[in-house]
Amino acid sequence: MPTTLGESVSMLSNLKINDILKVDPKLEKFQKLVSLKVTLKKTENDKKYAISSLNLPIGTCVHEEKAVASVLKYDYLKDLCNHCFGYFERNSNPLKMPKIVVSEGEENHAIYCSNQCRDEAKNTYQLVRPFLHLISKIANDNGFEVDVLRLLVFILAQNKVNNDDNKIINLISELPAYKEEDVVEIIMWYQKLERCINELYNILPEELKYLSQEELYDIASKVCNYALSPCDQGHTNPEVGLGVYPITSLFFRQSCDPNCTLTYRGINVEIYTIKPVKVGEELCISYVDLYQSRYERGQEIFMKRHEWCECSRCKEDITKSVDRYICGLLCDECKKDVYPVDSNGYHEYLSKVKSMKDKTEQRREKIRELVKIEFEKIQAEKEALIKQEQEKTQEKTQEQEKTQEQEQTQTKTEEQTETKTDNEDIISQAKEATRMFFKEDEETDVDKEKLEIIGIDEKEVYVCPSCKHERNKAETLGFLQRVTNHFTIPITYLQNGQYSVAEEFFNRILDRYSKFLHPNSYYLMNARVQLLNCYIYEQRWDDCISLVKTIIETKEKSNVYTTKYSPELMDLYESLGDYCTQSLEAKKSDILNTSSNNSDIRKKYLTKERSKAYNTCLELRTTVYGKDHPKTLYVQRKIDAL
Repeated sequence: MPTTLGESVSMLSNLKINDILKVDPKLEKFQKLVSLKVTLKKTENDKKYAISSLNLPIGTCVHEEKAVASVLKYDYLKDLCNHCFGYFERNSNPLKMPKIVVSEGEENHAIYCSNQCRDEAKNTYQLVRPFLHLISKIANDNGFEVDVLRLLVFILAQNKVNNDDNKIINLISELPAYKEEDVVEIIMWYQKLERCINELYNILPEELKYLSQEELYDIASKVCNYALSPCDQGHTNPEVGLGVYPITSLFFRQSCDPNCTLTYRGINVEIYTIKPVKVGEELCISYVDLYQSRYERGQEIFMKRHEWCECSRCKEDITKSVDRYICGLLCDECKKDVYPVDSNGYHEYLSKVKSMKDKTEQRREKIRELVKIEFEKIQAEKEALIKQEQEKTQEKTQEQEKTQEQEQTQTKTEEQTETKTDNEDIISQAKEATRMFFKEDEETDVDKEKLEIIGIDEKEVYVCPSCKHERNKAETLGFLQRVTNHFTIPITYLQNGQYSVAEEFFNRILDRYSKFLHPNSYYLMNARVQLLNCYIYEQRWDDCISLVKTIIETKEKSNVYTTKYSPELMDLYESLGDYCTQSLEAKKSDILNTSSNNSDIRKKYLTKERSKAYNTCLELRTTVYGKDHPKTLYVQRKIDAL
C-alpha cells in the first residue's frame, strides 16, 4: 500500500512540513512540470535541486521527461528509428519492416519505424534536411562532434515548429552557464565550438535565425554541457543518441552516493529510487562511474559540467571514507589498511611535480620505441625462419617424389606447424614486451623513488588510519603515478586489436600490484575490466565467467555501491549470464568434450550459474524498474528462452 502524505508527516520530528514542501515563487513554472512526489528547491547561491515530497520505497519513479529535442547519433541512423530510437519490425518479421523516407530521392534520408513517428518528425526534419550534410562538413573541418551540432539545429527547428513562445529555448536558457577558463582543454574546446557556430550561422535559413549569433553560442554551450545520451532498447547500453532534458539537468544533482538512478525508455528519461527515500531528502543521481578515485570522479564531472562534486562522499574525511581503499597504497606494516591519498594531494602532485608530464611522456615514448624495435626484431627473425623452412621444403620436394596424397598430408602438417609457430610467436612477443616494460620494476618491494615536488615537504607523510604507520608522501605519490603509467601501453595494444599482448600486460599488472594495493583498488579493478575486454574479443568465455564473478564480488564487498540495486551490478549479472550462454554454445560444437564426464559437469555448472545470474538481474530490475520496463522484459525474455 503506498505511503500517504499524512503518514509521511507523522514521521517528521522538529520540522514543519509547510517549510519543507514550500516552493519558491520563481520555481513555480518548473514545479508544474514534475510529479507530486517531487518538490523543487534552490540554495541561497541559486543552485537548484529536488527533494522528495513523500517517504518513497525502492523502485518509485519520481520523474519522467520527454526530450525537448533529440537526435540519433550518426553511426545509428540506418539501424534505429530516427524519431523514437526504437528497432524496426524486421527483427521479428522482415516483410513488415517499414522503411519510410521523408524526402524521396534527396541527399539526406530519415528512416522511421512507423507512420506515427514519421508524421511527428516530418515538420521538424523538413526544416533541417536541406543543410544536414553541411553540418557534417563543419564539424569535421573543426574537429568537433557532429552529433552535437546536429542536435543544436534540431533544437532550433523543433522550437520553431512548436510555435509556443520559444518554450524550448527558454528552458535551455535556465541551465547554468560556465566560464571558459582555467583548464586549457576546456578553453580549446570552446574555441572549436565558437568556430562551428560562426560557420553554422552562415548556412542557417532565415526562418531559423530567430536567435542572434551570440545567443546561439550561449545555447550551444549549455546543450553541450547538459545533453544526455539515451541508450538503445536492446539494453547492451551503447549511447545511441543525444537529447536535452532541462528539468532533469536543472534539478537532479550529481552524487557519488546516489539514491536514484536514471534510465531511458526510447527518448524519454525516467528516474527511479534505488534506496528508501525520506520526505525532505534530496533526490540525487550519478553521471559518472562510481568506482573511481575522488580525483578521477571530480575531474570527469568538471570536464562535463565545469564544477567539482560536492556530495557527502566527496566531502567525507578520507581516513574514514571508502575512497581511501580505492586510491590508497597498502600499509607496509599492517597490510590491511592503506595510506589514504586524498584528492587534493593527488591533484597537487600531478600539477606541481617539476617537468613530470614531459618526463613521463618521454619515458612512454622510449618504451614504445623499444617495444617497436623488439617486435620488428622478432618479426624479422620469424620471416627468416619461414624463408629458411620454405627453402628446405623446396629442396626436400625436389629430391623426393611422392604421391599426391603424401603431398597433401605434408602440406597439412606444415600448415599446422606454422599456425603453432605463429601462436608461439604471439605469446613470445607479449612476454618480451611486458618484460621490457616492467624492466625497472623487478624489485620485490615498493620502489621508493625520490621526486622533487614543489609545495610538499620532503618529510611530509601519509598515516595508516589503523596502525598509524607513516610513509613518505612524495614516495607514495610517485609509486601511484608509476602504476598509472603502466596502463598506457596495454591500452594502446587493446585499441589496436593486439589482445594477447594486452592480456599479458594486464595479468602482469595484477600479479605485481596486488601485493601493494588494497583488493578494492580501482587500479586493480581497471586492469580486471580491461582484461575482461581481452577475453571477450578472443571469445574465451570460461575466462570471462571467472573474471566477471571476481569483479562482481569485489564491487559488492567494496561499499562503493551502498545499495545492491545499483544499475552497474544489475548489468554485471546480466553479462555473467550472457557469458555462460556463450560458453555453453561453444561447447555444443566441441565433439570431443560432449562425451566426457568433465564436460557434463561443466555444462551443469554453467547452466546453474546462468540461471542464477539472470534471475538475480531480473529480481533487481523488477524491484527498481517494474515488470513492464524494457530493461526488465529484456532479461525476462532471456530466461524464457532457456
